[in-house]
Amino acid sequence: AGIVQKIENRPAFMTELLNQADSPERDEKLKQWLAARDTLVVWEEIAKNFEIDTAHLDPQNFQSLEETFNRASTFSKWFTENQGKLKQITYLFLYEKNLTSLPPEIGKLTNLIKIDISRNHLVKLPHEIFQLKSLTDLDIYN
Repeated sequence: AGIVQKIENRPAFMTELLNQADSPERDEKLKQWLAARDTLVVWEEIAKNFEIDTAHLDPQNFQSLEETFNRASTFSKWFTENQGKLKQITYLFLYEKNLTSLPPEIGKLTNLIKIDISRNHLVKLPHEIFQLKSLTDLDIYN
């Protein structure tokens, strides 16, 4: 809950959820929203490398948890469909994006040389990050 409160420009339905009494169900929904939001933020940054319109990825534009989850769930399919182009990415800057996680697809960016994930709320890195054999610069400051 504390991390969600720190995220500026969160959708109204998340503020309403935060105002509900603490419960395991509420906490689970917050975790799921954070993971979906993180996927959308990473997707947006990857798409920017190819100058793809990313307005449809902004978590603030969604009116419900389900809409956010549904959009984030299509990332894996999009990633697979565009994997040839995505292998061209050598730098990924996710600096100060309020991320709590990275999607496992990050490990498929096999030509990634540098990734900056500093100044986020990451507690652990996904195991898939160890698949990045070309990675020489991992910035995880703060």
